[in-house]
Amino acid sequence: MGDLGDKKLKDLLFEWQGKIKSQRESFIANAQRISEWDTGLRKATAELRQLELEVEELEQESLGVQASLDGMISGQEQLDKKLNAVEARFKHLPSIQAGSQAVSTFVGNAMAARRDAYDAAIELSELLDALDTALTGVETQMKDVEANSQSPVRFFFSDVALSGALK
Repeated sequence: MGDLGDKKLKDLLFEWQGKIKSQRESFIANAQRISEWDTGLRKATAELRQLELEVEELEQESLGVQASLDGMISGQEQLDKKLNAVEARFKHLPSIQAGSQAVSTFVGNAMAARRDAYDAAIELSELLDALDTALTGVETQMKDVEANSQSPVRFFFSDVALSGALK
């Protein structure tokens, strides 16, 4: 009966060794998958942080550009007021005598300079409007990209990835 007991014990040991080997291989495979997920999560987290920094930088630059635009518009409005005041003074001057060519030239040059400054201010205003529109479009695109991003981090925590991991 000793041989029969030894044989059963050997069979049990062999069976346990097989189960332990199978469990060990399964554990190693699962550990490898977890390690790969962890690596992916770390990479995705780093990429996400970099994107966050870039978005913050764009937002700060946008605020700076907006402040510059506001300053330029304010300066343009002040310039327009000054030019209108100068123009009003010239309109109230008595008519210029034909013999007073120097005054006539001065007034003509001043009026031409005013028109040139006004035209430049209008052109600047149009350029600033175009820049504001472009920056608004970039900001909208950044928000869309951020909102619709299918980053690895979002994928790992989505229902699809989690249900696949549980199978």
